Order: sequence, then structure tokens, then C-alpha cells
Amino acid sequence: MPIGILCLVWGAITLRRVAPAHSGRGVDLPGNVLVLVSLGGLLLALSEVTRLGWAHPLVFAGLAGFTLGLPAFVVLQLRSPHPVVDVRLFRDRLFALGTLASFLNSVARVGVVFLIALFFQGVHGEDPVTAGLKVLPLSMAAMLSSAASGFLQRRFSPRALTVLGSGLTTAGLAVLLAVISAEVPYLPVGAALVLMGAGSGMFLPSNTTVLLHGLPSGRLGIVNAMRLMPQNTGVVVGTALAASPPPGPPD
Repeated sequence: MPIGILCLVWGAITLRRVAPAHSGRGVDLPGNVLVLVSLGGLLLALSEVTRLGWAHPLVFAGLAGFTLGLPAFVVLQLRSPHPVVDVRLFRDRLFALGTLASFLNSVARVGVVFLIALFFQGVHGEDPVTAGLKVLPLSMAAMLSSAASGFLQRRFSPRALTVLGSGLTTAGLAVLLAVISAEVPYLPVGAALVLMGAGSGMFLPSNTTVLLHGLPSGRLGIVNAMRLMPQNTGVVVGTALAASPPPGPPD
């Protein structure tokens, strides 16, 4: 809390004021409702499937809401004068692929954190606190790498750092895939977590810079919101996929 208040005060002092846009603004009420129905249905289904199963009516209703609501939402946004999401931006290949990469990065990172913590508890018999501490190197590496990314962008292009960060994350996943077993010592697992954390920490701010670079100030808010929505959705999807029980053997 004290750090958050300090950052808020520092931002209020140092950030430049931007002149408000003079174009007309409006609220796309049907679009907001369809966002709630489609995205909310997907997140509800993925959040409850581990507890209720895929055949449960609540899970089925959530998936149906997403399946029916998403196409309707896209059509509505193409016709709305004040869209919630400007889907035309996804015609830009750089923006579309960058947003997809951010979504996949979130799925991988959160899924690994969830599964490795359970691995240490279920396979190695660690208590929850010890298991959490053993996963902590990923978060620490991500924090340090994210802070260093801003300095590195002064010498290297954000695109190069985005590719490097994604490569480090992939390398961490590959190391985990190669070494994970019931007898594996902590050192290779910890090294893989550091690789993933460093890669994710470098990827996210660099990818954000690439996506937002050159945009007019009046569009930064909506584009950044569009970037964050798939990223946050990836967190829920990664957790749901990691927690989903594997299919059992056929009867």
C-alpha cells in the first residue's frame, strides 16, 4: 500500500497532462453487454470446469454464451460509432500477432507457476509455503528483467527485446520439459523458472512498447485496454488449463 501511494503521487507530479480529445464520445451499451456475456461466459466456464466438469449445465451455458456472443460482438463493433473494442486494429498483423503472443505468454507463465507449485507439494511432499518459495525465482527474475527492460530499450530496439524475451521463455519451458521428473533436483527446475521469469519480464514491457509506439494520444487508452484484455484472459485460461484434470482411461 505505501509503495502504491508513493507511485500514485510520483505519477501525479511527473506525468504530463494530455489535452482531451475533442471528438464526440459515447458509450456502446450493447457492446458492453456482449463483452460481459461472451468473455464472462468463457471465464466462468474455465473457472468452474475443474470443479463441475465439462458436462455441467453452468459450464455449458458459459461456453454457449461465449460461442454465440463473440461473433455478435464482432459484428456489432464493426457497426458501432463508439466501439468498446476497435476490432479493425486486428487487421494490422503486428498488433494481432503481438496481442496473441501476450495471451500465450500469460497462459504459459501462469500455468507453469500453478503446476510447479503443485508438483513440489504432490511429488516432493513440500508444504505450501516451501513450494511457493521454490517458485518465487520466476517472479523475482520477472521483476528484475522488467525493470531492466526500460534501460535496455535505450540501446536495443523493443522488437529485438520482445523476440529475446519470448525466446528465453520458450527456453525455460523446454528445460522444464526435458528435466521434469519425480527424481529431478531443484537446481535445473529453478534455472528453468529463472529463464521463464526473465523472458516474461523482458517480453511484456517490450511488446507493449511495440504495440503502442506511434499511436496518437487519443487512442492509447483503448489500444492498451485491448492489449490487457487478452493478457488477463490468458491468466485465467492458464490457471484453468493447469487445474483441469486429465482425461481418465476409457471404461
